[in-house]
Amino acid sequence: MGPILLCPHFLGARFLLIQVRRFINSLAVRSCMRARSLKGKAKRAAAGRLLVIACHPDDESIACGGTIAAHVADGWEAHVLVLTSDARTPGLAAIRKRECRDACEALGAQPPIFVDIPERRLSQHPDAFAAGVAKVLRNVRPRKVFLHGPIDINRDHRAAALMGRQVLRNIGYPGELYQYCVWFPTNIALGPYPLRTIGISSYSSCKDRAMACYPSQAGIIRQLRFLLRATNRVAGLLSRERDAEVFSRRQ
Repeated sequence: MGPILLCPHFLGARFLLIQVRRFINSLAVRSCMRARSLKGKAKRAAAGRLLVIACHPDDESIACGGTIAAHVADGWEAHVLVLTSDARTPGLAAIRKRECRDACEALGAQPPIFVDIPERRLSQHPDAFAAGVAKVLRNVRPRKVFLHGPIDINRDHRAAALMGRQVLRNIGYPGELYQYCVWFPTNIALGPYPLRTIGISSYSSCKDRAMACYPSQAGIIRQLRFLLRATNRVAGLLSRERDAEVFSRRQ
């Protein structure tokens, strides 16, 4: 997820109301109340492979944890690619990798793959990014890719969105691309692309267990948890589920 300076009222009721209202308004303007849930579609589809591309260990669980668990339950093989590593604090990189392995296991995903690009410097390493992502795409051959969205306050997340789409274009990726926001998930509704929701009501506990695998990030995750639950409930209204995760569909 990466370090960030939080506003003191980050989780205040007023802030949450603004975020939810903005989300709903964006959906109405773009007629996104017709957005359909992918859960039933995933159940009907033949099992395939999906790849979640995450900047930091924990991004995959925060933004896509329920989606990963839901697809695994439907017979999909889930893979997670983590782009960056924090080598500034001795031992922290190894700790977060271990936490990510535990989280992936909790979600039923395959062991994560690490590229180890320096955290906060993702945009400065386009060659390492392109080589690492392209290699995994060729090896995994996913039918679905989940990637950071461009409307995010974390600079690594924004860089991953832009460079990731370029890699997908360069290799001629034929599958489906879904983009997500870690910070302020409602921001995904501000883009021009159709929204898709994935019902996670039966897998919220799996998502919670995965996020609990990151004690090194417990403070930030604790602050995010209330906003995430509220966002998942709002997205659930669109998919006729109690809870859902929301993405923009690019392909």
